[in-house]
Amino acid sequence: MYETGIVLGIIISILYPLSIALVLKKFKFDDKRWKYLLIAFIIGALFFFIGLIRKIYVYFIPLPTLLWIDLVVTGFIEELMKLLVILIIIKKLPADLKEAPYYGLLIGLGFGAGEMLYILLPLPTLAPAYENAIIANLIFATLTTSPLSDLFWYYVIVYTNYWLQITSVVNIFGIPLINLYERLIIVPFHATTAILIGQGFKAESPRFKLFGIEFTPKINYFLIAIGLHIVIDLFAVLNYLLVITTEIMEIIITPIALSTFIVVIWLFILKD
Repeated sequence: MYETGIVLGIIISILYPLSIALVLKKFKFDDKRWKYLLIAFIIGALFFFIGLIRKIYVYFIPLPTLLWIDLVVTGFIEELMKLLVILIIIKKLPADLKEAPYYGLLIGLGFGAGEMLYILLPLPTLAPAYENAIIANLIFATLTTSPLSDLFWYYVIVYTNYWLQITSVVNIFGIPLINLYERLIIVPFHATTAILIGQGFKAESPRFKLFGIEFTPKINYFLIAIGLHIVIDLFAVLNYLLVITTEIMEIIITPIALSTFIVVIWLFILKD
C-alpha cells in the first residue's frame, strides 16, 4: 500500500503544478515559448533541492530559537533561489525582461513541485511508525496525568489531532490528506512569489531612495516576495509551538495563498 503512496506522491507532485501551467498556457503562452518555460519549470524544481543546503544550521541552533531564525532564513533563501533561476533564464535562454513574470510563474510551480516531492514522498513509509508513536504517547500522557487537570485535556487534543493527520482514516495510501491539501495550496503560492520577483525585472516602478540606498523595482518586488513568504511561514511556526492547531493554520493560509495567486496572475500574466 505504501509503495502505491510513493508513486501517487510523485504523480501528484509533478502533474498538479504542470496542470496549473497548462491551463494558463491556453490563455497566454505560444508553443515556441512553452519549450523554454518547461525548462524554467525543471530548473525551478532543481533549485528547491539546492536551497535545502541551508538546513545545515538546524544541527547547531537549539529550539525554539531555531524556529524564528528559520522563519526569516527560509523565506530569504527560497526566494533567492527563484531569483537566481530567473537570472539564469534571462542570461542563457532567448528571453527578454518583459517575459520575466512568465518565467517566474513556471519557476515557482517547479519550485513548488520540488518541495511537494520532498515533503510527500517520505510520508507513506513513515506513516506506520508515526501512528504507533502517537498512540503510545497519547496513552502514556493520559495515564500519567489527572483527568481533572487542564494538561490532561491538552494532551488528548494535541495527540488526537496528530493521530487524525497520520491515521489511515484520513490519508491516501499513507499520504495524510491534510499534508496533501497544504501542498496543493502552497504550490500556487510559490508561483505567486516567483511572479513578483519576475515582475521586478519588467517594472519601471516603484523606485525610491532610503538612507542613501536606491531601492529599484527588482529589490522592491524581491522584498515583497520575501515578506509574503515569511507571513505564510509564521503560521507554521505558531502551529509547531502549539499556539494554533494544524486545521486553524490551514484555514488562515488558504485565503492568503489563493488570493495573492489570483491577484498576481491577473495583474502580471493575464492582464498584461
